[in-house]
Amino acid sequence: MFANQITEFNESLNSLRAFSSLVEPFLIEKRLVDSVIDNSESLITGIIKDYTNTKIQALPIPEFSKEKMITIPSIIKEAFDTIGEDPILRESMKSFASSLANADTEEFAKIRLSGQMKELKSKFNHIELLNTNTLISLMSFAEWFFVQILHFYFEKYPEAASIDSKSLTYEEIKSFNSIKDAQDYLLDNKIEGIIRGSIDSWFKYLRSQFKLSIKHFALYENTLIEISQRRNLLVHNGGIINSIYISKVNENYRTEAYVGKKIIVDKTYLDSSISTVQVVFILIATEIWLKVDPNDQKRTELIVRLINENMDEGRWDIVEHLSAFILSDKSAPNINKLIAQLNFWLSKKRQGEFEEIFKEIEKIDYSDKPIRYQIAFAALKDNTKLFLELLEDGLIDNQISFEEIDTLPIFDTMIVTKNYKTFKEHYKNR
Repeated sequence: MFANQITEFNESLNSLRAFSSLVEPFLIEKRLVDSVIDNSESLITGIIKDYTNTKIQALPIPEFSKEKMITIPSIIKEAFDTIGEDPILRESMKSFASSLANADTEEFAKIRLSGQMKELKSKFNHIELLNTNTLISLMSFAEWFFVQILHFYFEKYPEAASIDSKSLTYEEIKSFNSIKDAQDYLLDNKIEGIIRGSIDSWFKYLRSQFKLSIKHFALYENTLIEISQRRNLLVHNGGIINSIYISKVNENYRTEAYVGKKIIVDKTYLDSSISTVQVVFILIATEIWLKVDPNDQKRTELIVRLINENMDEGRWDIVEHLSAFILSDKSAPNINKLIAQLNFWLSKKRQGEFEEIFKEIEKIDYSDKPIRYQIAFAALKDNTKLFLELLEDGLIDNQISFEEIDTLPIFDTMIVTKNYKTFKEHYKNR
C-alpha cells in the first residue's frame, strides 16, 4: 500500500545522511589544508619573532619538510583548553595541531597557537551550516512524507477526511472544472490544516482519527518535539533559544538551554535525529498499512529489506523497532518472525542492553527450530561450544555456509575467536 512512499522516504533520508557524511570530511580537510597553508608561515615566523624579538623574512613553506613537522603535546593540550568543548573544532584541531613545526620553546609556541586557534574558530562555521541545513531538510522530508501518507490514505478512503460537510464559496466553485477538482481542493485544505499544527498534534490526530497506538512515537515523543523545536529556532530565530523552545521541550532535553543561547547541530546530534525520524515515520506508515490491509505480505518483505539494510550500517536502534513491528504483525510469516526475534535480540546486544533480557533468553528452547537458527541463537548467547557443535552439523547438512557465518552480523563475536578459526581451518582441510 505504502511501499513506494516508504521506499522513497527511506532513500531520501539515507541520501541526506550520506551527503552529510561525505561533505563534512571534505570541508574539514579543505579548511585544514587552507588554514595550514595560510597560517604556517606566519605562525612559525611569529613564534620566532616573539622569541628572538628580531625581524626576519617570512620562511618559505618548502623549507619545512614533512620530517620537520612534529606534534608538541603540551601545546596541543593548551590549545584544546583554549577552544573549549566545541566538538567540530576539537576534532579538526587534532589534525591541525599535529602539523605544527617544532619551535625553540614551547611557551612561545603555545602563545602563538592559542591566538591562531581563536582565529581559526570562525573558519568552521561552514560545517555548522551544513549540519543545520541538513536538519532543516530532515524535517522537511518528514513533513513531505506525512503529507504523502495522508493524501494516499484520504484518496483511497475519502470519507475518512470528513470533507462532506465542508462548504465552498461561489467563486471557488466557478474555478473548478469538475467535482474531483473540488474534492482535491477540500482535501488539500484538510491536510494543510493538519500539517500546520505542531508535530505532537500530528500524532494526536493519528491516535484520534486513525485509532493508531503509535507506541513507537511514545518512546521518542520528547526527542521528536525537541528536534522539531530546534528546527523552528534555526528557521525562524537564527538558532537562538527563545521562551517557546523552553516551554515546549521536556526539561530533560534542555538541561543546558536558556533563553538567548545559540543552539548548534553537531554530527552526533544530526545522526541521532535522522535515525529517530526515519524509524518513527516509517512505522507510522506501516501501522496504517497494517490497519488498512493486514494481510498484505509486501509490508513484511519491505520491512525485512529495511532491517537488513540498517544492520549492514550498524543502525541498531532502527533494527530494534522494525524487528519489533514484524513481531507484532500477526500476518507476518513465522519464518520472518523467527528471524525478526533474533534480530531484535541482536539489536539489544549491540546497544548494550543485552543483560536486561538475557535471563529471559536463557529460558527459551530453540532445539525445535531449523539448525541454522539454533546456530544463530548459540552465537547470540556467545555459547562457543554449542555454536561449534551445531555448526558442524549445519555444514554437513548444507543448512549453512562459512560465507554466511563470516558475513552475518549475529556471528560477529564467534568468528573472531581462536576456537572458530581453528575449527574452520581443520574443517576445510579434511
